[in-house]
Amino acid sequence: MILAEDLTACRTLAVLFLILSSVSDLQEHEIDLKVLALTVLTGLAGFFLMGFPSAADLPGRFLPGAFLLLLSLLSKGAVGGGDGLVLLVLGFFLTGREVFYTFFLASLLGGAAGVVLLIKNRKDKKAEFPFVPAFLGGLLAALCLGV
Repeated sequence: MILAEDLTACRTLAVLFLILSSVSDLQEHEIDLKVLALTVLTGLAGFFLMGFPSAADLPGRFLPGAFLLLLSLLSKGAVGGGDGLVLLVLGFFLTGREVFYTFFLASLLGGAAGVVLLIKNRKDKKAEFPFVPAFLGGLLAALCLGV
């Protein structure tokens, strides 16, 4: 059984992971694989220590990230594969509902930021756009909204 304190710890780890990954994405336009691997190991350890989530919740936790990875492959990198990996890793720490709302709100935030950058002529349509900070904003918004 997962306690409320465990969920708070998991959400805190997810926020910390996104902060570290956002810095890497903004500076290097890539995800730090060491941070990613350490976070995956921490998530796996959490599953073993706190118990695995219900089978009904597993698709919601991991399908959005798998979708982004597939989209990255199909778009030949137009959508970053690192974004899919980050979303997959969040599935270790968030419920399926939280992953969905994080992805949904991040898409809104990232889309709005992209439009602003296009209007200001700072970016063209083919320019790289670090999306992990939008995940961070989406997660924080989801947590504040209590979803």
